[in-house]
Amino acid sequence: MALLQRLARLAAYLQDPQKVADFQRLCGVETPAVRAASPPPAGESGEPGPLANGSCPAMDGGGDGDGGPRARGGEKRHPSGLGNGAVPGGAGGEAPPQGKPTWWRRQPRRNSLTGEDACQEIAIRNSVLYYLFSLGTELGNELFYILFFPFCIWNLDAWVGRRLIIVWVWVMYLGQCTKDVIRWPRPASPPVVKLEVFYNSEYSMPSTHAMSGTAIPLALVLLSYGRWQIPTNFGCSLLTAAMDKIEEQFANLRIAKRALTEDPTYLLDIDVSKSVQAESNHLVAVSCSNKSIRVYNRETLHLLREYSGHPGLLNGVRFAHTSDNTLFSACSDGTIKCWDTRLATQETVQLFSGYPSNVFISFDINCSDLIVCAGTEKVEEDTFMVFWDARSNTNYACTAKEPLGTYSETHNDDITKICFHPLKPNLVASGSTDGLVNVFDINKENEDDALLATCNSDSSVSFIGWCGKDYKQVYCMTHTEGFCWWDLSQIDTEEPMTILQILDVREVVCIETSNLHYLIGGLYHEKADKLFIVGGTAMGNIHLMNCGIDGLSLVGTLHGGHSATVRSFYWNMTDDSLLTGGEDAQLLLWKPGAVERSLVKKTSMKIASSVQQRVRVHSNSQKQDTVKL
Repeated sequence: MALLQRLARLAAYLQDPQKVADFQRLCGVETPAVRAASPPPAGESGEPGPLANGSCPAMDGGGDGDGGPRARGGEKRHPSGLGNGAVPGGAGGEAPPQGKPTWWRRQPRRNSLTGEDACQEIAIRNSVLYYLFSLGTELGNELFYILFFPFCIWNLDAWVGRRLIIVWVWVMYLGQCTKDVIRWPRPASPPVVKLEVFYNSEYSMPSTHAMSGTAIPLALVLLSYGRWQIPTNFGCSLLTAAMDKIEEQFANLRIAKRALTEDPTYLLDIDVSKSVQAESNHLVAVSCSNKSIRVYNRETLHLLREYSGHPGLLNGVRFAHTSDNTLFSACSDGTIKCWDTRLATQETVQLFSGYPSNVFISFDINCSDLIVCAGTEKVEEDTFMVFWDARSNTNYACTAKEPLGTYSETHNDDITKICFHPLKPNLVASGSTDGLVNVFDINKENEDDALLATCNSDSSVSFIGWCGKDYKQVYCMTHTEGFCWWDLSQIDTEEPMTILQILDVREVVCIETSNLHYLIGGLYHEKADKLFIVGGTAMGNIHLMNCGIDGLSLVGTLHGGHSATVRSFYWNMTDDSLLTGGEDAQLLLWKPGAVERSLVKKTSMKIASSVQQRVRVHSNSQKQDTVKL
């Protein structure tokens, strides 16, 4: 009850017309009555005296017999020629500030509903503010939108123009309906100087001018961002605030948990279960250079399972999108294995076999968990993308699944990365040491028709990902630490697809306290609509960099975690936590503001192992890294 009373008092306080009049005088607009109380400026002694607000002398035969304003066509007039918010009688207001104003009569636009068209005499002491506010008023009128919307549709972007019209219609509809519910009159005149009578027949609250003036520019920025190549700071302070928040979150990351192993092994790849079920029991899977897969509890980093004894090198782990407990792994022995992490056994629940010569070095599963795709090493003159049906068959669980088919014509060297679209299960991107990044629609009948785009990175591809609004953009990193970024929405246009291409990121990113030795991967932050890439140093420092159309910039650096090269990471957007794994055999969980109980830092366990046959070896003394043999 007390809250309602306070709101009522606030509403009554805001309805005081004197506050509007005070603001008008602050901006240099004076009432005619105020002018009457002061001596007329030089040269104006022969002009008529001040007029009552809302009235005007007869002009061009427009008055009735006694010189007053005449009625038009039998229309009903407001009393004394005054409209909504006007009152008869006194002048009100305070004495004007000293200074010579510009006095002139102003004829407002006629109110088509009431017939009110009264002119008045006003004084303008600040013409800049007067015309600025007048321009802002006109930008909310119907004439502006009659010109603005066709211009957007015909000259800028029809898709954006149509949606702006929808936003404007909803804003005007809700605003006008709310006016008739609240029924706040316009400020009384006097003391307010009535500069406009065109909308006198409407109530004042809320202002549809203010609503549309806020909604349309904001909608224009949000609808066009990611669709047009415009500077990220162009008219969008919200995105700047989001960037500041991300920088603050990254800078505040501290080690919360640390999984230590005594085995001298590299942690090569990390994935986290994605199902929304059992949020607190998410799992972390890590592939290691000793040919084992380790499964941890994400919150505690307690080891739950370990799958060992693989006959070949592991080249990635992926959880299913719809199940917390279904885990896939790719092996260089030409198989994709599927595990049920609930089972305390080393046996797989599904096995996907390739062709006899296949050596799988990359793989992924689509967002519907229906298709698995793996990329192979080049053997003689052949390199393949191999596809399987990922759905389980309980009757033949022990039987290896044969491929559905292959793509073999679009790459001519090792296929180092496979990445399905996050939202569209039929789209997949592939990267190769031939420097090409290809995008396919696997719903097409053959490989030629399936190929939608081919992008050239000019170097061996080490990482690929999707980004942008609706994930219509693709980016990649190279084994020579290059970065490329393409816009797939330009496929059917004459506009260039390349958004940004950097041959060596180490030469363009300025880092004061340390150097950048290598790139680890990238991530797209949906909430901020920003692309970030992650790099590091040979001593284990981690750098986060922001990607924009004008280049890369450092966001922040994490120190004191790893003691050797960081190979893999996973950023959880839900709680802004970070998982990292490296060549020091450590798995670290970083959280904002966390405090680690044990501050013992793992010393480097970097060894010369068989993993060097498959992955690049970074050197802080050389800018050119050794690429896979």
